[in-house]
Amino acid sequence: SHLPEDLMKELSPSGGRVLALDVGCNAGDLTLALHRKYSTDKHKLKILGVDLDTTLILRANQSLSKLKNTDDGDARCTKDKSSEDKGDSELIEKQDGTSD
Repeated sequence: SHLPEDLMKELSPSGGRVLALDVGCNAGDLTLALHRKYSTDKHKLKILGVDLDTTLILRANQSLSKLKNTDDGDARCTKDKSSEDKGDSELIEKQDGTSD
C-alpha cells in the first residue's frame, strides 16, 4: 500500500471521525478496503463511494451488507445523481464553467 499506516493519526491526532469520499468507486472494493484498514475504535472512518453505474453501486452495497463491525452509515455507496439524463461532455463543460 502507498498509504501510510498512521494516516488516521495524521488526519485526526486526537481520534474521532474522519470523512472520506471515493469518487468513481465502481463496485466499492477500494471503498471497503479503506474502511477495513483505517477504521478503528479510536478513529472512525466514514466513507462515501459515488459512481455513475447503478449496477456497480448495487454490487458495492451487496459487499457492504456483508461487512461486519461497522456502524450504519460508516461506509456507503451511492449513484451520482448529478449526472442523470446528461452526457459526460455536458458534465465536463459545466465543471469547466464553459456552459451553464
